[in-house]
Amino acid sequence: MRSNIIDGEINFTHILKKSAIQEMLCTFANIAGVSLCLCDKDGKILHGFIQETDDLYKVLVEEAKVLKGVIDESVSRFGVIKEGDITIIPGLKFILKSVIINEDIVAFVASGPIKALKPSDQDLYELTSKFHLQSDNLLNVISSRQILTEIEIDKIREFIISLARVISEFCQQEYESIRNISRLSSLYNISNNISSYLHPEPVLKMVLDEAIKLFDAEQGSVMLLNDDRDELKIFVESGLIYRSQESNIIKVGEGIAGNVVLEGKPQLLIRQKEDGQETRSTMCIPLKARERILGVVNIIGKKSGEDFSEDELNLLEILASSAAIAIDNARLYEKIERKAWELSTLFHIGNAINSSLDRDQVLQKVLDSAIMLLDARKGSLMLIDSETEDDEVKQMKILAACGLPSEIIKSTRVKLGEGIAGKVAMEGKPRLMKKGVRMVDSKSRKEPEEIKSAMSVPLKFKDKILGAMNISDKKSNDNFTEEDLELIMMMANQAATSIENSRLHAELQELFISSIKALANAIDARDPYTRGHSERVTEYSVAMAEEMDLNREEIERIRYAALLHDIGKINIPDHILNKPGKLTDEEFGLMKKHPVFGAQIMGPVKAFQKILPYMFHHHERFAAKGYPYGIKGEEIPLPARIIAVADSFDAMTSDRPYRKALSLEAALKELKDNSGTQFDPDVVKAFIKLIDLRKFPNLLQNEQ
Repeated sequence: MRSNIIDGEINFTHILKKSAIQEMLCTFANIAGVSLCLCDKDGKILHGFIQETDDLYKVLVEEAKVLKGVIDESVSRFGVIKEGDITIIPGLKFILKSVIINEDIVAFVASGPIKALKPSDQDLYELTSKFHLQSDNLLNVISSRQILTEIEIDKIREFIISLARVISEFCQQEYESIRNISRLSSLYNISNNISSYLHPEPVLKMVLDEAIKLFDAEQGSVMLLNDDRDELKIFVESGLIYRSQESNIIKVGEGIAGNVVLEGKPQLLIRQKEDGQETRSTMCIPLKARERILGVVNIIGKKSGEDFSEDELNLLEILASSAAIAIDNARLYEKIERKAWELSTLFHIGNAINSSLDRDQVLQKVLDSAIMLLDARKGSLMLIDSETEDDEVKQMKILAACGLPSEIIKSTRVKLGEGIAGKVAMEGKPRLMKKGVRMVDSKSRKEPEEIKSAMSVPLKFKDKILGAMNISDKKSNDNFTEEDLELIMMMANQAATSIENSRLHAELQELFISSIKALANAIDARDPYTRGHSERVTEYSVAMAEEMDLNREEIERIRYAALLHDIGKINIPDHILNKPGKLTDEEFGLMKKHPVFGAQIMGPVKAFQKILPYMFHHHERFAAKGYPYGIKGEEIPLPARIIAVADSFDAMTSDRPYRKALSLEAALKELKDNSGTQFDPDVVKAFIKLIDLRKFPNLLQNEQ
């Protein structure tokens, strides 16, 4: 049957040449006793039978020229031949009957010329001139036929009309058979092809395109139900005029598509005239998979202007059934793919939490990931101010945000129990809010149509509520789902874990630093002139490290090294440490060993292994000749060079038993004068810049 279809159109010439039609023509010709032929619309003879001998078939070829003229004459005179027969010349008749399929002429059954009366010379002249035939040939054709009475001609006409009807019915059946096989073949190919797609959109696009082609339709669309199953939204369309965002959405139970979803049954609408306008024929089929409706397929208007048939509705149902299964499978694949993506993101967030103790950085990463996964536009992560003990006055502030103005982030303060986020933080229960619905606790002044779907969940670690996480404004303008709520709850738990880890680490860090400060203060306490020296050296060192853009971990190590840089003095006797005069060579030699003693004291502590070189070399000189090793330049660790500048500056600006403190100006001059010899020039530049920027207010206050 494939050879009967050319570019999607039925090849009627092939059908008309079938042997069954030839047999019918032969039978009718024998019964009627006349010449018969079947020709196409251009007058080309497809089958021909004559009354007497085969030699007269050549004459029939000449008759074909006359026949073509008859067809052209008839079409020009009557438009389209559909009924009756045509008489061209008085006394000479062609009986012409059209073979019609679907109101279209596909061929003609013809008989003639039939002699009723002998034509006059004038008739012969007009006939031969009109159709460019030689008069001898035409006379041979005429003379080969007996003169028939009008009654006999009427009987022949009835035979031919009956024959044309039989051939029409035969062609109609063949046409329907070929078209149905073609459609079933198309359905089979579509079903095979759509099963290979892993995402819904290409499935729906292919289904719609093929359906429009299959049913020769003008327009069509595929609409899918939203997650709440209360609205249909156009997912793909073809031939539809521009539609607003609102007109793309139909409530379940409204309109043809809404009723099809509600009832789960297909609808076929025929053309109707309403208020002077004609509505087009429409087919609307539910997309149903596993007894669950996913949406509808709409096919609108035949290009021929006819109505769709029940058979076509049944075919579209078959197509919709295959499409629904493919869509359901594609959605399942997308769900699995998305779940894998979500788990991967959660895993990476977990790694970020475990590898970083920077609370604010981790919280922003959690929020950004939630915004991305949930396809949202806005979000915030709020923490309860832990400094306030009274729950009635406790407030939350925003620590991480996305899509919010900076002034809102800075100024927002939410009391516990007030507003949606405040309620969530106080009660510890999540909230899922739908678009267009104002919650009782909401403080928003927006109109219902402006309200977007949103979620707010508590940040909870064990039984302790730390704050709230808020996500709003889905980019698709749909509502957030229960699945979305579960996902944000998991991410909120990760954020809460990060907050608690940061808090515990901060407490341990504080305890750790307090212990180090206690050690440093124990050393400083032995010399009343150097009280607070280690903390000031630490302040200067950390500020210089930040100015020189060192990383956070290195800055923390510098902090510890600066606090402990003089811990080795614990091994220096008091009479040497507090001696008001100049030290002897032997005493100074012992004093120079305090960096070595410090490294020995802190060496067993595993956490301090990386800071030992900073403590050990803080008395080295940039141009060498320092102690304990006399190394120079880049051989001295940069943190040790930083601590050296801070240590010397504080020593110069502090009172000592043997001299008064230098002024700020004098101390800075000493640093500049010894830059490149005792001190690293880059470190000195960084320190002087900090002084110029007035980064040490206590130092400036003391100077005044």
